[in-house]
Parts: sequence; structure tokens; C-alpha cells
Amino acid sequence: MTTDNLLVKLHGWATQQSENFTTESFAHVLEHLMRARPRAAVRFLNWLTDGRVTVDESDVHEFEVRRQPGAGPHGRPDLLIEGPDVAVIVEVKLGGDLGNSQASAYLCALAKLPQTRRVLVGITGQAPPAALPPEMVLRLWRDVAVELQRESEAACGDGGDAVVTDHELTQFVGFLSHLRLLPPPRVATTLADALDAYAAEIAATPGSTSVFDSRIRSLTKLDSSQSLAPVRHLLEQMREALARGGHAARLESGRFGQWPWIGYTTEGLRYVLDVNLREPQRVTLMRYAGGVTRNSFASAAPSLGKVNRIEGLLRWSNELDLAKAGYFNQTAAGQLDLLARFIDTSVAFAEKLRVAGTSAE
Repeated sequence: MTTDNLLVKLHGWATQQSENFTTESFAHVLEHLMRARPRAAVRFLNWLTDGRVTVDESDVHEFEVRRQPGAGPHGRPDLLIEGPDVAVIVEVKLGGDLGNSQASAYLCALAKLPQTRRVLVGITGQAPPAALPPEMVLRLWRDVAVELQRESEAACGDGGDAVVTDHELTQFVGFLSHLRLLPPPRVATTLADALDAYAAEIAATPGSTSVFDSRIRSLTKLDSSQSLAPVRHLLEQMREALARGGHAARLESGRFGQWPWIGYTTEGLRYVLDVNLREPQRVTLMRYAGGVTRNSFASAAPSLGKVNRIEGLLRWSNELDLAKAGYFNQTAAGQLDLLARFIDTSVAFAEKLRVAGTSAE
């Protein structure tokens, strides 16, 4: 749930500056650790730099986090962490668009600093497509989150300012999740149970209406109830699985006849990947735009999936029964892999089908 996350709420006013907002939030977390939890700061900085510079606890209070220091042909680095004879340049990217030329330029800038212990660190949402200089340390935001969660758990039993530390780190990790920089969580509860619990909440609250009575274009709508967390987590996994296959996904909801659904459209409605809210154990991928022709198939029936007439055209679809596939018994990574395989297999078959010319095909 993100409704009580201050960073998420403030980010709503800075969506056009997401990278800068994330950088500033990360700098704040570093400063808090250096001030309130120096031992944790040492562990985290030594991990962040892959041990290429070592930080002593006695020196942490002398460290400073500077925003956008200096300038060069590739702009200003995002952060410079300076301490006694230590300099760490940190470049932040939410995607994977960190290039070799930018990294090389920052290595040159780093070499001009007076400190003898120096390192360049890149933090990205995805691994950059091209190789980076070996002198650079590359970290992914999902790994940063794991380290911060570890420090948060270590602080939990200490009391005092550790409570503040736990809150600071939890808020930042929650914000990274909001930005889709973390792996989707595991779906631990069947969607049927989750939707039944949500329906009971609505029925017990006079005047309330279900979020599914309106069009849903953002997952934040599902944050209105903890009961809907499994639905959100499944949708996050569906989106991640589509991204793995190179599909740009857009969240949508609606009805096919009497079937309410929520899911994603891709490539101008070429495909729809959805979950049927009346039978929520079923995830369906449909070849939608243009329909398909019966003579697309080698025989009267396709070897994969099925064809139905929907809205005047023949539409091909393939269905995954989550319960029968053992989805709910998998780890988060296993659940995501299962969905990705289903999408890849379905799309590979659907791409062989011909688009219908008319509704009479």
C-alpha cells in the first residue's frame, strides 16, 4: 500500500521530474544514515561502491552529499559523496539509458578530484544495453532496495532513532516500488478470496462503491483497500511480463459482454491481456485488433487457444488457469516467469494468424 507514503504523494507534484525527485530522496536517505546510523551508512556505502573504497565509521560524520557538483560536456553528475580522502560520484537513471560516453566523461571528472580513493557508481532501473567502463560500479535500484530493507530490519529492534530510520527506509523503498523499479511482489492469496473480501468490505460500508464500477486507468485506484493487494500484485506482474517481451502496456478495464475485466492493451489494441473478475483465476491473452480469419489455421480448430466471435469479429485467445498451473505455489520470481512464458508462447502462435478483412470472414 502506498496511500500513507509521503514520497509517493509529493511525487504527484513532480512527475515530470521523476529522476531528480528520486535522486533528492536517495540523497536524503544517505544523509539520514550518516547522521543517525553511521554503522549502517558504512555498510551501505561499502556495498554501494563494491568495496572499491572503504569507509570507516569514525569518518562518516565528516561525509557530505553534494547535489549536481561541477559541470562537463555531459552535464553535471547527480551526486558527489565526499569524505576524508574519499570521493564517490553517483549517476542516477530510472531506466537503462546510461551510456559509455557519459560514464567515461564522469570518470575523467572523478580523476581530477583531490581524493585518492575514488569511484564512479551508476544506479539504474535496468541494466544498460551497452557495456560500461570496467572502472564503474553498476547497481540496480532493486538491489539498492534489498540493502536498504536489510538495514531497516536490522534497525527495527533498536528503538529510539532506529524507529525513524525504519520509517525513512521503508518510505523510500515503497517509493521505488511505486516507480516500478522493484520486482513485482508475490501474489500470496487467490484473487477469488481477495475479491470476496473486498466485496464484503463494500457491502458493510454504507454509501461506498466498488472501484470496479468505474474505469480503472491507474493501479493506485486499487490502493483503496488492502484486500485488493493481490489483484494489484498480479497486474504488476502482468505488466512486468509484458515488458519482458517488449510490449508497451496500457492499463484498462471494461466488459466483454457480461464479463468485467481488468488488464492491459498493447500496441494499439493488437493484444489484450486481462483477468476476468468473475473467474479471477483465469488470465487471457487475446489477439484483438482486426480479428482473425478462420483460414489462418491449419485445421478447423487452432492447436493453441480458441476462437470466439466478439463484437462482430473472430478473436483468437489463449487462457491460463492460474490455479491449475500452480501459480499460487510459486515464488514471486516463479510467478513472473510463468506469466512471461504464457505471454511469449501465446504471442508466438498469434503472430502466425492472419487479420480478418471483414466481419463476415
